[in-house]
Amino acid sequence: IARYHDVSLISFGDEHDRDHIGELRQVCRDVHVVPYRAYNPTSAHALLSLANPTPRSIVDTYVPEMAQTIRQALSQHRYHLVIASQQRTAAYAAAFRGVPAIFEELEVGVFATRRQQATSALGRLRGTLTIVKLRQYLQRLLPAFGACTVVSQPERDLLTQFAPNYSAVEIIPNCVELARYQLDPLPTQPASLIYTGSFTYQPNYEAMRWFVGDVLPLVKAQEPAVHLTITGEHANRPLPPADNVTLTGMVDNLGPLVARSAIALAPLREGG
Repeated sequence: IARYHDVSLISFGDEHDRDHIGELRQVCRDVHVVPYRAYNPTSAHALLSLANPTPRSIVDTYVPEMAQTIRQALSQHRYHLVIASQQRTAAYAAAFRGVPAIFEELEVGVFATRRQQATSALGRLRGTLTIVKLRQYLQRLLPAFGACTVVSQPERDLLTQFAPNYSAVEIIPNCVELARYQLDPLPTQPASLIYTGSFTYQPNYEAMRWFVGDVLPLVKAQEPAVHLTITGEHANRPLPPADNVTLTGMVDNLGPLVARSAIALAPLREGG
């Protein structure tokens, strides 16, 4: 987009993300980083939000500084389009009302899956309450956006159930830059597994927590030398104890790591 337009980036982040602002300014006219507020379902604020018609994860993570930053940017420049990436930023639609906007990568499948996988009556009740709130919330929110993107046809079908009167939905599948993976053949490391996914995305974390705790011990019983590499930001989130797992953090190039691995994993159990 920056090849043809001036781009302003307003993003949630932390001190680590601020280290990359210089790189972002090579393509963005200006960059603003707002402190991220993690969802804490046991906080007093979240518990008080149980009676709120908006899903409490959205209420609890709302940061007034983000709305203020958006309004300030709009007062300084004239924008032709706002791209709100995912629900966390789309929640600030009131701050950019009046400017054409796209809701990029809406995902509701993760909430439907969690309700289906709930093993207790309380879990199913909470899941149902979340679905009801989310459906009402999206029906109020989506009219503020000229278009919305999702990553798959099942996700689009599910969104149609949530917001039947909203039809401006486009599918843009998850993708990779193929040229980065056109590598010369590399020797495969025997018994090596790799998972490429940051734990900042909850389904990635849940996938690895389940795999490391429930699956990897079974694999190791058959193949003692097995080793699992997990790339991406792990956000200091704990995994079950295992002595054959390496967390790399962010890496410059995934290609060689994937190419050398015997198996690439995708044990996702929820998500769009």
